[in-house]
Amino acid sequence: MISTTEWMDGYVSDVSYTANFYHYQVPDFLNVCILLKGFEPPDIKKGFNYLELGSGMGFNLNLISSLYPEGNFFGVDFNPEHICFSEKIKNLAQLKNVHFFELSFKEMLNEKLDEFPMFDYIALHGVFSWISHENRINLVKIIRQKLKPGGVCYISYNDMCGWWRQVPLQKFLVDFSKMFPDIGSISQISIGLNLIKKMQKFKLGYFNMPFVNKLLKKHEAKAKEYLAHEYLNQDWKPLFFSEVLSYMSESKTKYITQAEPLWEMEKVYLNDEQLKFIQEQRSSVLKEILKDYLIEMSFRKDIYIKGATRIPVKKWKKELGKIQIALRIVPSEKKYKIEIPFSNKNANIAPKTVDRLIEILTEKNYSIGELLKDPILGFNQLNEIIPFLALLHNARLIDFVIYEAQNNRESSIRLNKVVAKESRYRNIIRFFSAPTSKSGIAVNLIERLAYDAIVNKEIKDVEEIVSCVYNNLLEVTNIEKQKKEDIEKDVLNCIENTVPQWTRMGIIELNL
Repeated sequence: MISTTEWMDGYVSDVSYTANFYHYQVPDFLNVCILLKGFEPPDIKKGFNYLELGSGMGFNLNLISSLYPEGNFFGVDFNPEHICFSEKIKNLAQLKNVHFFELSFKEMLNEKLDEFPMFDYIALHGVFSWISHENRINLVKIIRQKLKPGGVCYISYNDMCGWWRQVPLQKFLVDFSKMFPDIGSISQISIGLNLIKKMQKFKLGYFNMPFVNKLLKKHEAKAKEYLAHEYLNQDWKPLFFSEVLSYMSESKTKYITQAEPLWEMEKVYLNDEQLKFIQEQRSSVLKEILKDYLIEMSFRKDIYIKGATRIPVKKWKKELGKIQIALRIVPSEKKYKIEIPFSNKNANIAPKTVDRLIEILTEKNYSIGELLKDPILGFNQLNEIIPFLALLHNARLIDFVIYEAQNNRESSIRLNKVVAKESRYRNIIRFFSAPTSKSGIAVNLIERLAYDAIVNKEIKDVEEIVSCVYNNLLEVTNIEKQKKEDIEKDVLNCIENTVPQWTRMGIIELNL
């Protein structure tokens, strides 16, 4: 394929980015994080405007828009292939409330800004780490001019405290890519990583460091498309929190917290000595910086507000009690991997308490206030139950919901049908929209193909469902025929254990 490259501006564009979902960007979740910190979040019940800058393949925004028919969503990305894919999924799922625009940040700022409304939310996932200094300034100007007073800006980025080991690795890969510009990003990544493995045999210098081998093993499990975008952008630069704070100072916003409830609960992941050290610091900015260094933060998910308003304590406690807890997919063997983030120690959570919470939430969503009244759970105060819930959320066992929407099931199911049908041909989209938890659920290929057989093809017979899934897997993955028994086992497990949970979450309309 022959193409011009001037518009790329040093950014990888010959391969598309991954079509993922990021729960950190969901309005309900952002509002919960803001509320936990004691600030007033936007009121979204009557409608809102949401902008994602650097929307990539657009699936993240399509999924979030399916959860909020009352919202208006706008995605901006400079890559025409990304916009084409975004529009395709949007149109197939008949999502009328999401709009995509093929624009660079400079074009949006200088030529099209007046055509966009004012926004309640502006989100940027990872973009800040991959673009030039000039484009970071452009983004900040867009945020300043288009974020409403009281509006929320979510900005995530690679943090240098956890990425310093990768800097020489990235420098080598990007230099290698410049020497062979015509072979494409996938080949550049593959050949570059292979060269690094060969250099490891010499047991010298940087490539002899133990952490390099760990990095390479970690990269083997990731898609080459992801690695190309992560490492080959010319302006790739992990940033310190203080650097991003400096950029954002021009946006008229205030840093509030991270999109991670546990981040403000230092006693969960710091020991007593570390906690005392942090609490002794008078500067809130210094506390953030020190925590990043202590735990080697690798990916920050910062939340800023333009015109942040504190909530009176009495009202704050009342609003916290109203937050609803939604149960996600429960493993059939009920083995929960609950770990304290930022460390390798297991969390000290009583299994019986988790089992009781799951038993309650299997019926319906419960508010935190209602859970405090349950004698078996045994929590009496908000400051006791919230760290417990934050750990379970971090383990992706539950979701936080501000209010349950009554009209989002239809749009969610339309999107899920599209995801399932697309899985017949390629294994790209891996999430279903889950209306009761206002989030997305990761779904493996066999589960998506089972959904396709049950819903799109309306197959009722279990043996026919298994056969349909198997035949589609042959098309997508070239599996060996002797694996059919294992596939049948996975399909039966999906029908018996997963489909009932999909029904509970509004992901599917029926139960077998």
